[in-house]
Amino acid sequence: MAELKLDNVSRHFFGVQAVKDLTMSIAAGRITGLIGPNGAGKTTVVNMITGLLKLSGGRILLDDRDIGQLQPDQIARLGVARTFQNIRLLKEASVIDNIAVGFHVSDESSFVAQALGLPSVRRTRVQMNERVRKLLAEFAMSEYAECLAGELSYGHQRRVEIMRALALEPDVLLLDEPVAGMNDVEAHELGAIFRSLADRGLAVLVIEHNMDLVMKLCDEVYVLESGELISHGVPEQVRADPRVIEAYLGVAAC
Repeated sequence: MAELKLDNVSRHFFGVQAVKDLTMSIAAGRITGLIGPNGAGKTTVVNMITGLLKLSGGRILLDDRDIGQLQPDQIARLGVARTFQNIRLLKEASVIDNIAVGFHVSDESSFVAQALGLPSVRRTRVQMNERVRKLLAEFAMSEYAECLAGELSYGHQRRVEIMRALALEPDVLLLDEPVAGMNDVEAHELGAIFRSLADRGLAVLVIEHNMDLVMKLCDEVYVLESGELISHGVPEQVRADPRVIEAYLGVAAC
């Protein structure tokens, strides 16, 4: 089981501070929440973890390995998967094909082996198909397996994107607003799945504006404002923190 740690991580854009000296941990078997007002720097944090943005300072450790300067594909192969704030699916491809994309990140079969159809490649494809079917069943999406991703409802597209991330079989899963646009029933159904993933040993980070879900689901919560950490603790502590109330409401708590 892996643990991801950010050690005094910073990111600046042309002198503008996006994230400043952030220290946090995403532990195996737990759901960690990262919240804050719009523009607080939450997605920037995920982009740094996954190598899409380089650090201006600090370190990112996966267990004891510094991954802060690695490329996105290298980080993915080490077991860090993510979803995006804006859904990124192959709209004209089937649900199965979209999920299968996640397997190709970790597929180490050589081009020659694939071209010759060697037994190792055939075994990999069988295992991939079994894994896809299992994910579809877990997310109650089996009936949509052959549907085009672009024809699905918004909530179902979200599920496909999460399944694609899980196809990598990651140790760390980063979810950027995974229930955005969903109703309460859909959101809490996905929340139950996230809890089951953590119970299996995954380290799960959830960035979300649905505060009801965050407070019910997360084991601990970090709060950013203008790129700085202003609060950290269990949900009950964070909910009552005057700094958090002020950040969200724009007025000092009485």
